[in-house]
Amino acid sequence: MVITHNMLSQYTYGQLQKTNNKKAGVMEKLSSGYRINRSADDAAGLSIREKMRAQIRGLDTAGTNVQDGISLVQIADGALSELQSIVQRQRELCVQAANGTYTQEDREYMQTEIDMLNEEINSIANDTHFNQVPLLNITDYPGVSSSMTGSGNLLKLNVSSDGTFSFRTDKGYLPNALDDNKILNFGSGQTSYPQVNIDGTCYLLRSGQSGVAVTAPTIYDAGTNSYKTEYTVNGNIKVTQSITITDMNDLNASDPATDNMYEIRYKVENTGTDTHSIGILFNMDTMLGDDDFAPFRVNGSNLTNEKVYNSGNIPSEFTVYNNKSNPYLKAYGILTGAGVLKDPDQFGVGTWLQVDKWNWTPDGSIGDSAYSLWWNPVDVAGGGDRSVNTFYGVSKPTAEEISEGLNYIGQGLNLQIGADSGQLFQIVRKSVTAESIGTYAIYTDPAERAMQSITKADSALNMLSGERSKYGAYQNVLEHISNNVLNYSENLAAAESRISDEDMTDGIIENAKLSILQQASQAMLAQANQIPQTVLELLK
Repeated sequence: MVITHNMLSQYTYGQLQKTNNKKAGVMEKLSSGYRINRSADDAAGLSIREKMRAQIRGLDTAGTNVQDGISLVQIADGALSELQSIVQRQRELCVQAANGTYTQEDREYMQTEIDMLNEEINSIANDTHFNQVPLLNITDYPGVSSSMTGSGNLLKLNVSSDGTFSFRTDKGYLPNALDDNKILNFGSGQTSYPQVNIDGTCYLLRSGQSGVAVTAPTIYDAGTNSYKTEYTVNGNIKVTQSITITDMNDLNASDPATDNMYEIRYKVENTGTDTHSIGILFNMDTMLGDDDFAPFRVNGSNLTNEKVYNSGNIPSEFTVYNNKSNPYLKAYGILTGAGVLKDPDQFGVGTWLQVDKWNWTPDGSIGDSAYSLWWNPVDVAGGGDRSVNTFYGVSKPTAEEISEGLNYIGQGLNLQIGADSGQLFQIVRKSVTAESIGTYAIYTDPAERAMQSITKADSALNMLSGERSKYGAYQNVLEHISNNVLNYSENLAAAESRISDEDMTDGIIENAKLSILQQASQAMLAQANQIPQTVLELLK
């Protein structure tokens, strides 16, 4: 028997320490409610739990984002509803003014109300925000944007995903601020009508048209400093619309101030084997500034009514002024001469409601200014193609420089609807100012213009109805997304709980077992410490 080392006591003490450590771990889990309190508890489980927690917290925030999106959509829809009511009143006034029983003075009073209603339209469009985010008057149109910059002038191009486009001045001549941010053409909605005529059937180049598919929307080519949109028409006809920033110095334009413009080109390819008769029509509403009846100047003379020019008599160029009495801005177009691939067979100036037809004859009426170019149908064999182009820009000071490249602009308003990157829902906003929807050009005098304005009011109402339908669809989709996010978060939280949470029943049972072992170990340790004392009996 030895007394220097009490191995039995040391063994018993070791077991007691192990029991104490286990009991401390169990008590930590019971007190925290978590099965995993540190990485040593379950290394793999901790990693899985933290990823799940990140997703759950992200989903909770995404749910809030979706609800914010629904509120945003409801605000926009409410404002659009009020705009519809305003336009309905404007249409009512136009119908009233078109009646021959009213005097010019009566119609002037009606026009005063229409003008005030347009001011309210602009006020609603400008002031409708959600958390200072504009909803109904925005500048970040989906598509691509390009600019021509230089000494005091900026010409900007906006292109939508279906190929419709608009030109605008962002900054004009430095001496005159009135030419800033003016529309040169109105290429949205239904006011721009590029068409192809295939074997006698006309196809409007825009998505959603029967027989027409947009195959490559707004593709930017850095090598040519241009954007392009490709269409497939009637199965085997490929049409490429391209708009390019062009230096006009070498084209000998008569206006020396115009050295930079946009070239608008159409290439039509017959990808089939049969021969097809293919014609091209380019139409553009010239809505320049605030004058809906923008005056044209052709061959040095101002046009006072509709006119058509046929092959052999096509002018080389034309200008469009924004105002008859005080023109501070003019657009400039080139029809023939250097740089033009093929002279048009016909050039017509008239109202856009009429001049977009293939068989158009001027009737002397007045209306919303527009122009069209016709290239008559010619036979194109299988595998062949034909290309036409025209130029359009703004007259400006010399020493202008072209900024290289096209820059993508905003793609709408994105809602983060999921916990991970890229889980987005896009809300495409659209400007609905009086200028954007066309009500700024509603007139009640004379009666003929009031009658034409009824159609403009109808177009504005259709546009607003389309926007409201879109926002209604957004809300329905977002409500489904919200339900899915809530369900996703709930099930993920249940999975995380199974990994992370402590089973309290098992923990209590384990704690009771360890308490008994702890007490037993303490008793045995006392007994082990008593055994060496028997040596003292031998010394008596």
